[in-house]
Amino acid sequence: MATPREDMSITYEGWNGVFYDICGGDNEGLQGVRLATDSHGTAWEDLYEAQIETIYNSTAFEIGGRYGGLREHMMEFTLAFHIKATHDRPWRINDSRFRKAMSFKKESKLRVKIKEQSERWLNVRLKSTPKLKVQVDPNGLKYGLLLVPFVAAYPRWVEDDFTQTLTTATNTTVTGTETLWFNLSNPTNNEVWVRWVLQAGNAGIIYTLPDWSLGDDRFDLAEEHDDRMIIMPPLLLNEHVVVDTDEMTMQGQVNSSLDTQIYQRMNSKEFLYPLPAYMEEVVSVPVMVTEADIGNVVQLRIPRSWSRPWGLE
Repeated sequence: MATPREDMSITYEGWNGVFYDICGGDNEGLQGVRLATDSHGTAWEDLYEAQIETIYNSTAFEIGGRYGGLREHMMEFTLAFHIKATHDRPWRINDSRFRKAMSFKKESKLRVKIKEQSERWLNVRLKSTPKLKVQVDPNGLKYGLLLVPFVAAYPRWVEDDFTQTLTTATNTTVTGTETLWFNLSNPTNNEVWVRWVLQAGNAGIIYTLPDWSLGDDRFDLAEEHDDRMIIMPPLLLNEHVVVDTDEMTMQGQVNSSLDTQIYQRMNSKEFLYPLPAYMEEVVSVPVMVTEADIGNVVQLRIPRSWSRPWGLE
């Protein structure tokens, strides 16, 4: 039995919202821009998979070395594009519009879609100035080969976050606790850090969030932390909070919509554990809510990041 054909298309989405069908699909080259082959300068091998370097340590007279971790580098790569005139626009206009969709400071997206299978994208910016390869006047030829150096500071291909939203249905402002159950899963090949979005429709709400180890023994506390919970500080009225459990986040793990210094109210508590790669079963975890009116919303967001534009499921 023949393997079914899997049609792939690649789209460049400029920072300004303009889309270019650069490879595959019914609209390939419709905007006058097509992805060129490696012989013309496209280095697909440099963006096919996240660039990882392992680290090994050794003492002065040690035989061999010891594994010390790994470093995931940003992606730097060059794509080559055939820029042509179209029936409604000359070459120079298509070239100009495409260049305007690139930015050194704002992110564009390189989207790869396998029909009826997956769609992932890589956030990219210009690394340096694009270069035009042409032997004579491109306006006369109505063609130019454009070499574009890109950088992906975050070197992973991503999909839409998995989201689950629940709303409090019990008034616990006087007494009692309501428990909301959320489902954790991670089908990707990378460990991921979940995010929580907490609403404070009334003052004084206290959320208690899970930070289960799920067998992760990075702090030698896997068993002790198998049901670890973090009690959040009481929230102010309309103080909506985003909790990013990522240990490396540059914005801090807890941020308030009121710009309060909520991290100072956390009593030095931090979230410690990600979801492991290839999490085979869905794990239901509780979020406990007290001092809350009916109608307060809690949202779970689980990023989906992959090391390649397709596969690895």
